[in-house]
Amino acid sequence: MWLLYWSWGLFTLTIILTISSFIYGQRVIRSLKEGAKPYFLEGKKELNTQSVALSARMSSLNTCCGISFIAAIVLLTLYVGANVAKEAVVVEKPVEVPEATRSRL
Repeated sequence: MWLLYWSWGLFTLTIILTISSFIYGQRVIRSLKEGAKPYFLEGKKELNTQSVALSARMSSLNTCCGISFIAAIVLLTLYVGANVAKEAVVVEKPVEVPEATRSRL
């Protein structure tokens, strides 16, 4: 059962990270937009360092989101696989019908 709970937790984390990445991405875009004019028109090349750092953070956030999602899928698949295997064992057991019941059939 813990596989299912961890899977749900990771799916929740994935949703939170995805929403956070949208919000953070908008801030990054605004920041890069503000730095574009000085960088391209005024030749302030030191602003490239800011662009690289922001892009690296955004990439890290997206990577964490992807890893969380993949881990959630793997745990959910393991949970389903374990329960399907249990179901197969239960179904394969022969059912003994009591003698009194057999005479009525």
